[in-house]
Amino acid sequence: MFLHYKVPLEVVRKLVPKGLDIDMYEGDVWVSLVAFTMDKVHPEFLFSWERLSRFHEVNFRTYVIRDNKPGVYFLSIEANNRISCYLATMLSGLRYQYQKITRTVSNPEGEDEIFSYFFPETKSLNVEYRLVSKSRNDDKKSKLDVFLTERYCLYNEEGNHLFRFEIYHEPWQLTPVRLRSLEANYSVGGMSLAQVSPDLVHYSPGVKVSVWGKEKL
Repeated sequence: MFLHYKVPLEVVRKLVPKGLDIDMYEGDVWVSLVAFTMDKVHPEFLFSWERLSRFHEVNFRTYVIRDNKPGVYFLSIEANNRISCYLATMLSGLRYQYQKITRTVSNPEGEDEIFSYFFPETKSLNVEYRLVSKSRNDDKKSKLDVFLTERYCLYNEEGNHLFRFEIYHEPWQLTPVRLRSLEANYSVGGMSLAQVSPDLVHYSPGVKVSVWGKEKL
């Protein structure tokens, strides 16, 4: 589930390292709250182990560009597996945090889902949605859909240095979805989503993703 929000440039600028430019779409700055389940995660040449390789995750990201290469920058990343959070942070430098996340499919067909995310006392995300159709809408993607979902690198800051990771995946399969309820008491760096509704919502059944090539910039 992608929840996309338009936000003021000055709000995002102070949260993104100076070495990265904010990537805008027709003058608008976007952030996205993305809730999903990771499955069969493993380093290259190693097999996956379900205790570490499957977990729920929520990340809050914005869109940046450097050297004419657009990518994403994570403002926060949280997952519900303590060991996986530790290993991911150690291996990648991305700042994973452990939090409780639950996800419930409310009927056998899998068309209704409740994705509940809890951050004690400070954040909460509760999303209930219905899939309008399971058919793909690849031929109906707008330029904005592509801008927000087709990103093939990510940037991260460690200490005083910037790094870039390459990403590969097939284009996201986007399917029609309708929000039934949404409570996003979620904030990062003074930017709060509590009183606003998303400007755009996407749902996808998922894609296989490869990440490699940590490059110091």
